Amino acid sequence: MDKQNLITEISASEIIFAADPLDGLGNYDLRQLTSQSSGIGISEIIGQGSINAFLPRTSSYIFEKKSRDLVDEILIADHKGSLSLITNGSVPKVSPDGRFIGFLNYVEDRFCNIFCTINIDGTGRRELSLPAYDSFTIASNGLIAVPYENKITIIDKYGSIVRELNGHHPSFSPDGLLLAYDSREGKKSFENSDISVVHAETGAVIHTLDGSEPIFSRDGNRLVYRTYSPFSGESTHIYTLDTEQSINICDHGKSPFRVVWSPSDNFISIEAHIKAQGSPIISGSCIYMYATDQPQKKPMMTIPNAHYLSWSGFIK
Repeated sequence: MDKQNLITEISASEIIFAADPLDGLGNYDLRQLTSQSSGIGISEIIGQGSINAFLPRTSSYIFEKKSRDLVDEILIADHKGSLSLITNGSVPKVSPDGRFIGFLNYVEDRFCNIFCTINIDGTGRRELSLPAYDSFTIASNGLIAVPYENKITIIDKYGSIVRELNGHHPSFSPDGLLLAYDSREGKKSFENSDISVVHAETGAVIHTLDGSEPIFSRDGNRLVYRTYSPFSGESTHIYTLDTEQSINICDHGKSPFRVVWSPSDNFISIEAHIKAQGSPIISGSCIYMYATDQPQKKPMMTIPNAHYLSWSGFIK
């Protein structure tokens, strides 16, 4: 895959991201990548917010925004830019069928976030009283994996517990049959985790590999994950389940996070911290785009001062 393939894919889909600077409330400017005669450009500001996600097969999207009263709100924007408030909460994620949203709500007397769901039209809010981190994942069969501390709880959308596992950073395959996750039990913080791929309902192990924070591709046959070396820093790898082969896509020397697969799975975007030369202090974030079929020394595209990228399916 080359840069022209990447430009073609961006032109056939939609991308939203949050761009610096932050305003006084803690909101970024929301912008889009746009197709231009000279290549890919960046749109004018389309709103203010942070974490965002597209509804399946549409150009509508949800996003988190801090209100003037410093309340976390979840809103939906349609293809015309009209906004509607769905509910209060943070870290919204859309179910694969587009029918409901998973999100977090902070409970002061418990000093933690709890996991919640709500229908996409704003009805049927459910607070499931389950402590949660923001790396929860939703499958197309309605199963939800909710991580907290060293445990992953798999539930249905009504809150009934299906099974519990010890681990972190869960990721469902699109059909919900497989779950990938990592565990640092018995390991030092600077060592790689053990990634396990298991049957979601039985817990039977299918694959294991060294690394952390796996994310399934849209077709469910590959995992992107990262590894750490004290000599070279962080690297991003892609593992193919049916061949059991892994390739090192890129070496960062810094911490990559928020990896997003493109609609075709031919590309990924990686958000990574940047630091001033010779300084340990993080000065910002950039989003880098890479092909998924071969190692690369440099990204095909860089979006400076950017965060929280979302990539729609093919809709144009």
